[in-house]
Amino acid sequence: MKTIYSLFFFLLVNFLNAQTKVNFITDYYPFTNKAEIYITKGEFENALEMYQKAFKNNTIGFSNDYENALHCALKIDKINIALEYAKQIATKGFDLNHFKKYKCFEKLINSKEWIDFEKNYDKYYLKNANKFLIDTLTKMANLDQEYRIKNYPVEEVQKIDSTNISNLISIFKKYGYPSEDIIGNQHLFSVILRHHYKTNNLRNRPFLDSLLFEAIKDGKVHNENVVMNLTRQIENSTWDKYRHNKFIIIQKVDTLVFKIFYSDNYIKEVDKIRAKIGLCNTKELEQKLLFYYNDILYKKIDNFMEATISIYKQAHPFYFWVHSYILYTPDAQYDFKQQTKSKKMIPIPNPNKK
Repeated sequence: MKTIYSLFFFLLVNFLNAQTKVNFITDYYPFTNKAEIYITKGEFENALEMYQKAFKNNTIGFSNDYENALHCALKIDKINIALEYAKQIATKGFDLNHFKKYKCFEKLINSKEWIDFEKNYDKYYLKNANKFLIDTLTKMANLDQEYRIKNYPVEEVQKIDSTNISNLISIFKKYGYPSEDIIGNQHLFSVILRHHYKTNNLRNRPFLDSLLFEAIKDGKVHNENVVMNLTRQIENSTWDKYRHNKFIIIQKVDTLVFKIFYSDNYIKEVDKIRAKIGLCNTKELEQKLLFYYNDILYKKIDNFMEATISIYKQAHPFYFWVHSYILYTPDAQYDFKQQTKSKKMIPIPNPNKK
């Protein structure tokens, strides 16, 4: 009888867990998206509230969202909340130097709470990590890059790519999709997946596509990470319909900024598709992109790419996925006037200009 009760309890717990499993597409991304929109408006208290709702619905969020929430908390002097999010990103593999090298963390480092946090940092750092899995995936990724950097023959590169994807699929089948809580925020195997999706080998695609969709839904991988990784220069994949430069291309000439024109009906269809995996709509994306790049987008600069790199490294405390979208300066051969005259390109006014 005791065994029957134990079995019943076990089945009940598993049933309840299945019923309460969170869908990130409906219960996480909508909140983090609203938080980012509030950030673009400078409404940090509202943004923090949205992040807290996202994290409340889920036991574990993504490191970039925790860091954005941390910056929001610092903006409104809620040091204790910021510290909790600092602990969370420590578990994702951010070392102490990450906090010490950027000026935006000064308020946290100068707080009385920091001393104890620094002293006990090892308790938080990668506390849930699978070190064996990290080492294995690191070796695979290094091998992928080594064969390309040293210009090995194409046949050799293809051979190692085939071995890597086979080993990666074996890992997926044994461990599931390794989240950043298991391997840290390093995207160790992204390059392996990307190179596989560039091939014509479709044998493993149904398994991988299904795995990735479930990983997005279960919060094992960020939806933008999949789209950024598997749609750049990769035609006709399952993820191609989310491809950024199908619907938004920002072009800059001196201090003028333009985007490619698409009809309202087309954009509605795009937004409907994007919503299926929890991506923000195109209007929101444009708002985030203009906010993120505003400091250099509407100024005359010599080297646009160098200026964007400085944003990633130091100038911008918040992290948005907008850097994965097409944004560039047309070269001298580009017939820009003709494009604008035919209304293929339409101007984007500076949103911060009064």
